[in-house]
Amino acid sequence: MLGVHDSGKTRGAGKAQSMSRAAVADLAKYQTNQLADLVQIKKEEELQRAITREDRAKVASAFEAFATARTQDRAAEAVFNKLSKPRRITARETYDFANQYAAEIARSGGTYSGNTRYAIGLGEACKAGSDIKQGARYAGTHWSTKDVKHIVTMSLEAAVVLYGLPRLRELSSYDGLPVLDYNPKTGAAIWAQVRGKQLTNQHGFIAFDEDQCYHSTKSLEHAQKGLTHAKHLREASKKRSAQQTKAARRARLIVRLCHGVTATKKDALAEGYCDVGITAFQQAHNIGDHATLPQLVATGNGAALLLALNVARKLKIKK
Repeated sequence: MLGVHDSGKTRGAGKAQSMSRAAVADLAKYQTNQLADLVQIKKEEELQRAITREDRAKVASAFEAFATARTQDRAAEAVFNKLSKPRRITARETYDFANQYAAEIARSGGTYSGNTRYAIGLGEACKAGSDIKQGARYAGTHWSTKDVKHIVTMSLEAAVVLYGLPRLRELSSYDGLPVLDYNPKTGAAIWAQVRGKQLTNQHGFIAFDEDQCYHSTKSLEHAQKGLTHAKHLREASKKRSAQQTKAARRARLIVRLCHGVTATKKDALAEGYCDVGITAFQQAHNIGDHATLPQLVATGNGAALLLALNVARKLKIKK
């Protein structure tokens, strides 16, 4: 385990399970591998490209050696110390990231009437869950409190991959579905979620860009279509916002520069507005056949603003 904590105070660090001699021997095979290129890479997008399938295995092996060395297993510690310095640095950074990230996810679980604890650890599979048990009895009653322990487990490879994808972590957490595991090739993913007060995890697919991510329990294609649709909606929203900003700026100019200029019903008919529509507008805003441009702007009606702009342009042309 990376650590076990109470809400508010530490119960004590749990010990990770020691690796077998065979596993230690497997780690020793990677001693000659160099990861200096990963250490030197500073930009996140370059780091993401550098973490190929082969490199992830190398980083994970160093990460596993470091995590196991923390259990005071002398054989594992010796293996870790023989690794190159770049690999040891990468392993420590990945371990610290996994510890902090898993703890953040665990703390998203709710509290009950009794004690709340958090447990984070490394394992073969990524998962999140909550273990609820009966706690102490309330004084003088037959009712008991509920104790809960929120548990988050991350695999070695998932920790390495997610360490190189900070934007995905940020976007997924923003949606309330922090990613636990992600396969860059297939888009397959596991994410945590809170149901009520309990932590659980869900399997599916994630598609993402720099601005948004889309979770799907169906397929990667479904996630990609959802992301494309969301992107179109986002672009349309930005366009509407820009148009509204431009219209508001024009309205302010009309109010400031054309306060004495009047538009008539004849002007509206000349611009192509139908008589029925003009009459309905007049009745709705209590406006006669003549109105100043600021009065038209004040109605908040898009057609009235357009009429005011066209009348203002004609005045400029006449000058």
